[in-house]
Amino acid sequence: QMTMTDKFQYNDTIRAINQNRLLAFWATGTGKSYLLSAILAHLRFYGEIHKAIIFTSSIGVLNLPHELKKFIKNWDSDRVLVIGSITDLKKDQRLVFSQSNHDWDIVICTYDTFRAINDAYYESEYGKKPTKNTLKKCSIPLKEWFGDYRGIAFFDECHLMGTPESSKWKNLQLALPHFHYRYLFSATPVDKKENMYPILKTLDNSLVDGLPYKDWLASFCSIGTKYSAWAPDLSTWDDIKWAKLQDRLYKDYAVRRDKDLLNLPDAIDMDLIYVEMTKKHREIYQMFTLESINRMKEMSVKSGTSVVSNLSNCMQYAQLSIDNPLCLEQTFANSDKQFNPDLIQKVSKFDYKKDFAKLR
Repeated sequence: QMTMTDKFQYNDTIRAINQNRLLAFWATGTGKSYLLSAILAHLRFYGEIHKAIIFTSSIGVLNLPHELKKFIKNWDSDRVLVIGSITDLKKDQRLVFSQSNHDWDIVICTYDTFRAINDAYYESEYGKKPTKNTLKKCSIPLKEWFGDYRGIAFFDECHLMGTPESSKWKNLQLALPHFHYRYLFSATPVDKKENMYPILKTLDNSLVDGLPYKDWLASFCSIGTKYSAWAPDLSTWDDIKWAKLQDRLYKDYAVRRDKDLLNLPDAIDMDLIYVEMTKKHREIYQMFTLESINRMKEMSVKSGTSVVSNLSNCMQYAQLSIDNPLCLEQTFANSDKQFNPDLIQKVSKFDYKKDFAKLR
């Protein structure tokens, strides 16, 4: 007998595999990775697709491959390319969709990495990197890569695909025609109504009436405020028109699932208990955090991405050293990068029962 959780996951999976566009607005913990796995496994099994691109966050790059391996039967990790950053690849390896020595079935990368890969293809063709004005097409040979099958892209944490006027989004927009199947996932799709444009356009161009961003925005509100002649005047926003758009979105393309479906017990309201770290725990936390920050800075310099954005994406990763330093042992084992030997030694000597003060 199905639980309530199983039922909504089952129903939404059935809906997803019967339409080629879906936004899964699922709360954290409700199983977005499970839904993604189910769609991918089903469409591959029935020959609708073969190769796939999965866009995700820098944390998702670390976690998602393990989730897919857990959920999908006969998952072949050797056919999957996982790229955390373009800097993980040597310059002659960045044309990842054209490698004759290894034809990948699935590519998992961040949105910034995909942009950098497209830049690498552009540079190989024109001898220079593109600018926002010269970027007119997707240089990646996606049509050839997908071959005789339909193209598919999964947009995990789709709120990270970029704001409507960002170069990251423009790069992704040029690739959209190659993706017949498009599935979007997020617990927090947008922080502002106007930033809904990339998600709507990814789902169906008709949701934005085929309009470029500024024209679409002008159809909902006046443009120009006392602060900027180009800023939207949100006080004039057409709420009735917006409500009609939301009705169509949720009728045809989107499904929302809140956390109360998990039937979790109510949180207990109690006073905070502050616990000092032990000396060994604090040393690990400080060393790992400092190393993570330095890596994010290096990544930002090499890839041209925001330091703040990279740091925000790595906060959950850095949290490992606080929640349980022993979790870092798996990080060390699975990472291609070299970690500080002193840090590795400190973690190996960490005694959870003695050195984790919160346990007491």
